[in-house]
Amino acid sequence: MKHTISLLESNRADEEILASICPQGMDSLRGTRVLVVDDDDFCLELARSVLEEIGVNVTTVSSGFVALDVLKSVTFDCVFMDYEMPIMNGIETTLKIRADPRSSATCVIALTANSSLGDRERYLSSGMNDLVGKPYRGEQLIAALAKQMGAK
Repeated sequence: MKHTISLLESNRADEEILASICPQGMDSLRGTRVLVVDDDDFCLELARSVLEEIGVNVTTVSSGFVALDVLKSVTFDCVFMDYEMPIMNGIETTLKIRADPRSSATCVIALTANSSLGDRERYLSSGMNDLVGKPYRGEQLIAALAKQMGAK
């Protein structure tokens, strides 16, 4: 089943928040290459739908192992990384991304339900650049991406 999430359905407050983060609009993110890593199909589809709607090029994978394999041959501007995945969690995957010269400078943003201050510090110390707490709304993904990509 395909879920369609539209930014057009967002409320006025969300639009004002996005406008303050991306004053010249979300067009500055058009063409950004993003990898979304999550073992939950709904989360993958939500991120894909929201980001593609603003012109972001999105690739989705369901595990850290697959993400590492994809990163060997494709360059991304940003990776949205789920924390809780079987076998290799988001922190382990991020540490491996940072250890590989091909991807070491790639922005990594955690996607997690564990977003306390202590958790945030653990993610940042593993090499992640930022965190978006689950459950999240599309506007939060866009805001985090805009912040990391320096959209103005």
